[in-house]
Amino acid sequence: MEPWVHEILACPVTKNKENKSYFSVLNGVIDARVLMKNTIGYSTWKYGQNIYEDDVNNEDLKNEHYLTEIRNDRVIYEKFKLSGRILDVGGGIGTLREFLDETDEYISTDPFINIKDIQPKAKLESYKCLSKNLNLIYANAEFQPFISNSFDWLHLRSMLDHVHSPDLALMEAWRLLKPGGHLLIGISIEGSKEGNNKIISEVIHESKQIIKVLLNLVGINKWKKDVHVFHPTFKGLMKIIKDNGFIVEEEYAQPCWGGRVWYISARKGSRIPGNF
Repeated sequence: MEPWVHEILACPVTKNKENKSYFSVLNGVIDARVLMKNTIGYSTWKYGQNIYEDDVNNEDLKNEHYLTEIRNDRVIYEKFKLSGRILDVGGGIGTLREFLDETDEYISTDPFINIKDIQPKAKLESYKCLSKNLNLIYANAEFQPFISNSFDWLHLRSMLDHVHSPDLALMEAWRLLKPGGHLLIGISIEGSKEGNNKIISEVIHESKQIIKVLLNLVGINKWKKDVHVFHPTFKGLMKIIKDNGFIVEEEYAQPCWGGRVWYISARKGSRIPGNF
């Protein structure tokens, strides 16, 4: 890891500043994971995480798939210019770097052990950034191993609906941002932004889950059970962001998803999360 990362390391529970020797290390990567094994929702989170990890190394996906993915995502980071010191929570092997400047300081934290070792060849070929050294720490979104007020940007893309506790993950994001720092969340919502067809959307969603379970029972597991633990409407998404101390600045629907996937940029407010 780069020297600046060592300067901001902290115990993910006490938040006290620590050095690298404080942590366990797996295959050269700091392991700072904190698992809430005895709380409601842990088994659901673990189940979804296991399925996600099983699906990552998909050798059926070709270069064109990833190149299309890069083109679709580039419009996001042309609109939202992340810069400075950036924490990519749930960032995996750091594909966000494809859209950052060389001068930006970047680190990814993710609970996926050995994620660097199982990436498909086509993905490694398509994302040029993956040939560069990566600052990576194994950690959960709810417990990050850094001192407070350390980052200019926190990036939470396609992960807030996967975490054990979305509220706690956002409280941690607030803690880690510098005063006036910025948060960018990318996530799928239920229904439309206006809330239209919410009931229909929920009925369709639940019907799909029932069908998937029935197919699994007869040995057809192509469509796995939904691995998400959080299914926000647009209104619910805005509420959880504001409840946890952020001031929403801009909303953006990713064009290729027809209003289903939204990116929300927000600024760290002065109110401490949970202090109502």
